[in-house]
Amino acid sequence: MKTLKESISEAMGVFDEELFPFLSYILSDFWEMGSDPDTIIRIIKKHFPGKTDLKVADLGCGKGPVSVKIARELNYNCFGVDGVPEFIETAIEKAKEYNVSALCKFRVGDLREVLQTLPAQDIIILGAVGPVFGDYYTTLEQLITHLNEQGMIILDEAYTGVDPDPAFPQVLAREKLFGYFKSAGLKVIEEIIAREDEKNITAYDTEFEKLKSRCAELSNQYPEKAPLFSKYLENQAKEYKALKSSVIGVTLALVRK
Repeated sequence: MKTLKESISEAMGVFDEELFPFLSYILSDFWEMGSDPDTIIRIIKKHFPGKTDLKVADLGCGKGPVSVKIARELNYNCFGVDGVPEFIETAIEKAKEYNVSALCKFRVGDLREVLQTLPAQDIIILGAVGPVFGDYYTTLEQLITHLNEQGMIILDEAYTGVDPDPAFPQVLAREKLFGYFKSAGLKVIEEIIAREDEKNITAYDTEFEKLKSRCAELSNQYPEKAPLFSKYLENQAKEYKALKSSVIGVTLALVRK
């Protein structure tokens, strides 16, 4: 199993641990990273109409936008965990800003360890962090253990069509990914593709420009590390290009069969 830093690296596109001290600054223009809160809220409203007092675990919560917005709009109790302390600091501040501190609790930690301490949840969100327990079958098996009988798992994920992209071998083909769901005893009840929303395509370019600007500032401040920031941008450019072509970003809702 990967270490916490290795898991964060894979999820955040960080290829070198030397980047870690700069990660918070590079991403300082972003509150929402990866998962789209509005899409997730739309799924929850559809499948839990009129439900109150639900428990939500937001694993790999980043800066907390999903939890904060769910708490504000649906009045659910949300618990978020992330391995980056600066992200959790922002999440706590945002909960205060949105007046949902009583509903949102955030913690710095390894989500794999924290999950073992959680009681059964109504909704478990795994937002763009991948199969953190090693592979998808094992990851889903772990999540199901902490899911109420009528609960739902929401994944922010990516897949390819028939064949994997050689540039991103870690991204599974859709059929293989869905095979893991079936093996784990889960069925997909929602599949929302990000690329089908034109605003997401436009956002990719805007997001990359923000990353580019922050990396330029850091390169000026730390010229000896300029190649490090340049390599990070190169990798990010490849990822955004793939999301427009071979790699499909998707939000999935899963329940027991």
